[in-house]
Amino acid sequence: MFFGLNKNDIPIIKDVYKLTNANGAILATSGSGKSFFTKLLLSRHLLNDVKVMIIDPQSEYIKLVKKFNGEVIDISKDSNITINPLDLMGHDYAEKRLSLMDLMPVMLGEVSEIQKATIDRALTSCYEKKGITNDDKTWNNQPPILEDLLNELISMSKKATIIEKPTYSSLINRLSMYTTGVFSFLNKYTKIDFNNQFVCFNIGEMPKQVKPTIMFLVLDYVYMKMKETRDKKILVIDEAWSLLNKVEEASYIFEIVKTSRKFNLGLLLITQDVADLLKSEAGNALLANSSYTILMRQKAAVIDDISRVFKLSRIERDKLLTANIGEGILILENEHSELKVIASDEEYKIV
Repeated sequence: MFFGLNKNDIPIIKDVYKLTNANGAILATSGSGKSFFTKLLLSRHLLNDVKVMIIDPQSEYIKLVKKFNGEVIDISKDSNITINPLDLMGHDYAEKRLSLMDLMPVMLGEVSEIQKATIDRALTSCYEKKGITNDDKTWNNQPPILEDLLNELISMSKKATIIEKPTYSSLINRLSMYTTGVFSFLNKYTKIDFNNQFVCFNIGEMPKQVKPTIMFLVLDYVYMKMKETRDKKILVIDEAWSLLNKVEEASYIFEIVKTSRKFNLGLLLITQDVADLLKSEAGNALLANSSYTILMRQKAAVIDDISRVFKLSRIERDKLLTANIGEGILILENEHSELKVIASDEEYKIV
């Protein structure tokens, strides 16, 4: 795929699927040209017969998807499309339980170890009541929904000691937002399907408080769907940090990043929250598992951290501070190149 020109105006053409993995990251400030470049890359991936999936939190890819006769899946509080957080969605039973332990802090906020253990017991009971166990023959049974989990916690709380009751009250109060409260649109069975080379999951109409939860669920759903084939595919997560900063560094999401290569899947994560990304263990783990990174114009406040993490030279450092729109540095594994994004007239019109 054609990325752009280097400083000598020589084309940079690389097959990301021949790198250590096909995972990449685009880090840039607002107004640096990262959205244009992302859309340009996606259109070129499509020309190479790569399947493209986007988790779109700002509804900014819809026109591009329609231009290529792709499919837009609107997920909002008023749509018929929904993902049941407790649906196995192709996971085995044990794997789904581990995934839920990562999802709960995203949904509920900070969850203590005692609260996690309480949720785990309640989930075991919920699945057992639906006949779902470690036996793979039971995994196609109808799964519980969040209302079942809430009712199980209420039932357990009635038998709890005085010391245990605050744990249950805290969980019940927070979970009730997803059953009878403002986020009750998640208290439904999964209803979603797609079959297209270019698919956009539009969550732009979702309340911002629940977007990280929806991003997690869509990521999980798409990942399991994409594991079914070995075709080349790319999953784009825009505003990635709004999801990643709510997840522990040893989470299921990073397992996806690490294992995606087995399924010919590349993740492309885009963020302008570069400072937060670089200051966290989670962010550095993410970058360590990405074979290519595109750095576009950066703010002076974060340039020292970026220089340290990516081992930039003084010239590269200055380049990122003064880069024009569509210029930056491409890091392919350990190879650094100055990058100038070039689009044909037709590409420019489309993007």
